[in-house]
Amino acid sequence: MTRQSTLAFSRRRQAVRARLAESGAAMIEIDGVRVQSEDGWWLLRASNTQDVLVARCEAADQAGLERLKATLAAQLESSGLEVAELDSAKS
Repeated sequence: MTRQSTLAFSRRRQAVRARLAESGAAMIEIDGVRVQSEDGWWLLRASNTQDVLVARCEAADQAGLERLKATLAAQLESSGLEVAELDSAKS
């Protein structure tokens, strides 16, 4: 990852963090920004190996997962990022 892209990701992550803090969201800021809600949680962090942001969401049910993905997408779009469809990986 280039220094320029690392700084750009850091600025966007900080913008998301600032909006979430202002809204009173329950957050953990180790290795990115992790947000806890009634539906579950989502995590946003810079990749260590690629010039991308990595997002993870986990919820108890599909409806909760869709709400988390929508919240995450809104935060990314508010930071000026174009959001592709967020896939659901099943384990």
